[in-house]
Amino acid sequence: MGRLANANVFDRFVASALKERGNKIAYFMVDALRYELGVALHKLIVDDGPADLHAAYAQLPTITPVGMASLLPGAQSELNLELADNALVPKLGSTPLVNVNHRMDFMRRQFGDRFAEMLLSDFVRKKGNIPETADLLILRSQEIDNQLEHNPENTLSLIPKNLNLVRVALHKLRGMGFRQAVIAADHGFFLNQAEAGDVCSKPQGKWLNVHDRMMLGEGVADANNLVLSSERMGVSYRSKIKALSA
Repeated sequence: MGRLANANVFDRFVASALKERGNKIAYFMVDALRYELGVALHKLIVDDGPADLHAAYAQLPTITPVGMASLLPGAQSELNLELADNALVPKLGSTPLVNVNHRMDFMRRQFGDRFAEMLLSDFVRKKGNIPETADLLILRSQEIDNQLEHNPENTLSLIPKNLNLVRVALHKLRGMGFRQAVIAADHGFFLNQAEAGDVCSKPQGKWLNVHDRMMLGEGVADANNLVLSSERMGVSYRSKIKALSA
C-alpha cells in the first residue's frame, strides 16, 4: 500500500463511504493532534467499538492552512502551493484555500446538501442542527493548537479534556445514525522553549518566512540550517518556490 500521507486520508478512508447516499460518516479535523495523542485517543475509545489507528505523514510545510487543505478530497494529485502578495497560498487545483471558510465552501460545492460542518465543541454542546440529508459531517477542533500558541504552559494538562470531547462526540454520532468516523490531524507540534541567547539565523537566500521552524524559497544551507529541494519534500509549487529550509 505504500506509506500513508495526509493527502491520501480523505480519498482512502472517507470517499468510499460516500458512494451510497444515506451512508453517514463523520470526519474530524483536529488541529495539532500529533500521533502520540492519537495513540492516547485510540486507547480511550477502543472499548466503545472497533477502532483502527494509522500513522500518516503530515504535508510540508507543517502549518495549518497547508495541513488542513491536505485533508480534503483530491489533495494527493491536486494540492499545490503558490505565492501571492508574498504570502503562501495552498490550492486544490485552481481553488485557493487560505482559511477555514474557503475549505468548507470547497466541500460544500463538492457534496451539496450531503455536507454539513460545525465546531466539535458546538456539536457536543448541541449548538446548531445537522440536516437529515447530511451524509458527510465535518467536526472541526482548534483547541489544542490555540492553547499551544497562547497558553503553552497549561496545554498538556488540558489535552485529556479535548480527547474526551472527541469520545463524547462519537457516542452522540452513533445515536444519530453515523456508523463510521475518521479522525485526522493537519500536523503535530514540538514543545521547544527557546532560552535567552538562543539564536539561529536564516540561511542566505531569498526566503518566504512561513514559520519560525521552516521557510520556502531559494538559498543555501549553513551550519544551522538544512536546505532540501521542494520536490524531495513532497511540496508541489506553481511559483518560484525552489527549496525548503528546516
